[in-house]
Amino acid sequence: MFTLPVGDLLSSYTGDSREFAFSGPIFDGYYDDIRFLTDLEFQIQIMTLDDGVHVTWNYLNTTVEYE
Repeated sequence: MFTLPVGDLLSSYTGDSREFAFSGPIFDGYYDDIRFLTDLEFQIQIMTLDDGVHVTWNYLNTTVEYE
């Protein structure tokens, strides 16, 4: 669904971070059993660690219907 450009972040120093945000529709048929009734909106922060990354969800909002 999403590709985040984190290559530069992974090659950076420990503790460096980037914020990413999305706001828009997720069209019917993307998932077989979930239908998005409202736009998907989110903001995340990705911070480098010594052995990977840490992801913090700052904001997430949508309404879905499960089949």
